[in-house]
Amino acid sequence: MSGQRSVALVACGREIGACDIKNIKEVVGLFTGLSREELAHTIGEHLSLVTASGRHKVKGCLRLLEKLDDLGEIQLPASGAYLRHPGFRVPNGLEARGQ
Repeated sequence: MSGQRSVALVACGREIGACDIKNIKEVVGLFTGLSREELAHTIGEHLSLVTASGRHKVKGCLRLLEKLDDLGEIQLPASGAYLRHPGFRVPNGLEARGQ
């Protein structure tokens, strides 16, 4: 559903426009190794969605990401999936010790 939408998305009391959605798609596409929560933190930073105390509105951003996933705009990683970050290396011999 990549066409123009008649109903605007609202997240954390802020209208999310086409430019915002384009940026969210770019972030999700670039940072494929991030979990859903890490993506929500990142989107909160990019959209400046913060509470009065200055913390990012992670739950609201997570709901926004899930809504965009439901609409087919983005594809989120599986919920609760363990993701290894790019560049993570298991030191030599460490895997063999546990067996």
